[in-house]
Amino acid sequence: MDTSAILEEILKRLGQRNETLELLTKQKNQILGQLKDLKAAFLEEVTGIEREIISLENIKPGIPAQKEGVERKEGKEKADTIHIYQSILSHIRELPFIKDVQQIRPGRSSYLINQNKRLILRYSKQLQHQGKPCFFYGVPFKFLVPNNFLLFICASPDNVLLVPTSDLLRYKDSLRYREKGRYYYFHIYNEEGSYVLGISKNKKLGLTKYLNHYELLR
Repeated sequence: MDTSAILEEILKRLGQRNETLELLTKQKNQILGQLKDLKAAFLEEVTGIEREIISLENIKPGIPAQKEGVERKEGKEKADTIHIYQSILSHIRELPFIKDVQQIRPGRSSYLINQNKRLILRYSKQLQHQGKPCFFYGVPFKFLVPNNFLLFICASPDNVLLVPTSDLLRYKDSLRYREKGRYYYFHIYNEEGSYVLGISKNKKLGLTKYLNHYELLR
């Protein structure tokens, strides 16, 4: 190989080497840029965590306890309602003409007795409405059909109004309802020991005859 050919080969290889170095340098700069971005993101994340820690340290004592107290109260009220339902159902099961009591859906307050009558249990503590002691209930549209019984529990398992839906259906057009939730709502007043359903402004329905009248379930 003559000298010119050797020099040409050397220059060619030097050129390839320079290209390789340029490529490596470019890749190195890209990696350094990515590392720089990762570092900035990491520092931003650390700053955010530090702010959250400071925020948590500055929370006033008692706020979580208040929330916990509300949740505990709601849990207790739900447990009390379930206990009342179970007490009433135990009494119904002991009636000599009741052969079978089945819960229609788990977690629901509707039951089937003797395979032919449906009970819908509704509980209310004593409230005030228009300055009068009352009990408030909501009942979905689908339950107000013949051969059902609405069991309106007035604060205690000792005060249960067993109202046949057939007796309410005749007033269906006058009952208060909410289309959005698709349920009827009832205000039942205790007027000196007599239970009265407010149907409209000037119309009331006496319900005292249904008080603890379990014989209606025959």
